[in-house]
Formats: sequence, C-alpha cells, structure tokens
Amino acid sequence: MIRAFDLGKAYCRVWFAELPMPSVSQDAVTERRYPAFPAPSVVAGFKVAAEVLIPRGGRSLYGLLGAEFLPTSDDQLLVSIPTLKMASPFRYSGALAEKFDTVSCGLLDEYAEFVIQGVDAAAKERSELFSGTLSMVCSANGEASSNGQIFRALAYWIVSTWGTQEAIFDPKKLENVLPI
Repeated sequence: MIRAFDLGKAYCRVWFAELPMPSVSQDAVTERRYPAFPAPSVVAGFKVAAEVLIPRGGRSLYGLLGAEFLPTSDDQLLVSIPTLKMASPFRYSGALAEKFDTVSCGLLDEYAEFVIQGVDAAAKERSELFSGTLSMVCSANGEASSNGQIFRALAYWIVSTWGTQEAIFDPKKLENVLPI
C-alpha cells in the first residue's frame, strides 16, 4: 500500500507492507544492537518505506529509506544497515527527484552513521522496543540532493512509527521529523 503526501514544503511517498524496490548488493553492513523486550506472538513483522523531496530554491533534499522488521523471542533489537562505497549503477526510476538529479539505489557508507543517529534518537523516546531484526533493506540517494540530515530523519520516522499503519500514514508524523 502506498500513499503520497504534499506537505506544502515537501513531497512524500510512504509504503506500508511493501517496499518500492528490491535491495541491491552491498559492500558492507553497519549494525547496532539495542536492549529490547522479547516480541510477543502478537507482534508481527512489517515493511515500511518513505521517500521525501524537500525543494529549497535552487537546491533540494532527497532521500528514500525502507526497512523490514522480523520479530524474534530474544532480548535484543538488531538494526542492520547495508551500505555501498560508491553510488550504485542501478537508478531508481520514478524517484521524486529524478527530473533534476541522478538517483541511485542503495545507501552510501557516508550516510550509515546518520541512520544510526536517527534510530538512536527514536529508540530513546520509545517506551519499548521489541526484539528482532530491523534491516534497512531499501534506499535511494540523489547524487546532489541527498545528505545525512534526510537519512537521520527517515530512520527516526521508521523507528518512531514502528510498523503502525495509522502512524505511518499520518502526514504530520513525517512532517514533524523532516528538516523543513
């Protein structure tokens, strides 16, 4: 399921229960573990992604980040972030930023720490995290329009909405974390 939002200062697309693209091969994986409650049987896995374009005069901010959560019964949440050393030769056709930027599939190494920062911030604010693996399995970045700030915001949004369809499709939840 996909929804598009015009937030006035930003354009967004949000996916729930599906991802906009398959994952691409990676050069490395950054991982972080968090203490978590064992996922009760009612906690389901989920897929979620957000794509954002924020026009700013002659420059824009762009990013896409998607994740898949698979619950486990242990006491940790493993966040896995596959990265690339160089831009992928695979282009994201249909990207919000494709008219003015080269948009490549995959997440560059330089953005992994920003994703971790977003996850850290949201994890500190949540009353509970459930055990499992949260893999940032799909992403896209613009050659000129992406920066760490946008990936920090998207990672924060993914963890703060935690697979809840109502929160994911609430445009205010996304607008409140974006640098607009």
